[in-house]
Amino acid sequence: MHLLLQIVAPHLWRLFAGIISVEGEADEYYMMPKSRVALFGREIASARRAVPRAQASLRNIDLHHRSYEAVDWMYWLLSSAEDLLVGRIPDLHYDFFMSLCRACRLLLRPAGLTPTELTAVDTDVKRFVRGYYASIYRGRWERLPLCRSVIPALLDIVENMRACGPEWVSWRFPAERKIGELGGVIHSRSKPGESLSTAANGSTRRSW
Repeated sequence: MHLLLQIVAPHLWRLFAGIISVEGEADEYYMMPKSRVALFGREIASARRAVPRAQASLRNIDLHHRSYEAVDWMYWLLSSAEDLLVGRIPDLHYDFFMSLCRACRLLLRPAGLTPTELTAVDTDVKRFVRGYYASIYRGRWERLPLCRSVIPALLDIVENMRACGPEWVSWRFPAERKIGELGGVIHSRSKPGESLSTAANGSTRRSW
């Protein structure tokens, strides 16, 4: 899910927002004009009061996309992008982007997926990858900056789930969040291991 939420989703936003361009082809028809990107960002920010902060922070994506976290990109893929991109990018690009959004609605739900649902996810992911390479990269050497290895890597998601179970069983977000908290409990730079052990033992005793 790091691949999807922290690499692919931000890449697609930068693509449609015109932040990523190919030399000599800055006016790509799938890129939104700056005025539309700014409006897109304001519309997301205006919805903040209607969405719980635990679900997404809903900051203005035009101004704050660099600091978006995985949960923000997840909400963008599952909710806001579908409404806000329609009519603002060409139908061809919107259709293959929506294939990825449909796949995410199944991939990111807590329950496991049936074989039929896994097949549906696989179909949508393959449709997205084909659409990206056909209409974004286009197989041209001057567009090599858009030939990202992370795009075909999405094709491994379904096979990994068939081998390992639902994606939430193996994702690293909880571990990374816990690791991020450890710095605050290390009070000795000369003996960080001992300091961390003391803090962990104290936390264990308090929990009992």
